[in-house]
Amino acid sequence: MKFKMPREYKYLRPIDDVWYGKQSYKEGLSVPGITLKYGSIYSKVKTMPFYAKYIIGSLKGLNRAVKSNRNNPYTGMKKITTELLNEMETYSKTLGVSQVGYVNVKESHLFKESIILFKHAIVFTMEMKKSEIQAAQFL
Repeated sequence: MKFKMPREYKYLRPIDDVWYGKQSYKEGLSVPGITLKYGSIYSKVKTMPFYAKYIIGSLKGLNRAVKSNRNNPYTGMKKITTELLNEMETYSKTLGVSQVGYVNVKESHLFKESIILFKHAIVFTMEMKKSEIQAAQFL
């Protein structure tokens, strides 16, 4: 089903084939969102300063992505070369990425009120530090 682009998404181009998450879809929550929704008062006070720097960094990255998308020409690359994929995988390993995968996005992968521009995704996995996971369990 094709949706008309809401006005608040001005940064999207008319040529973009956008998929919108429907109201009936599951709610997607970030780690801070889970803490706010389900955590105790103590966990909220203890962890929010820690999350703040990541949230601010994510918002800055989102702002850069929106500006980049707005300025992208309509005639950009449609396919990525094998060489560029190999370069990206090699670089991602230097950042601590464990695995890189490529998937076709299914509509069932969307969350409520989400938006995606592309029907294909690159997935990066990274091992989490066990000590940090264990420490978080006691908050």
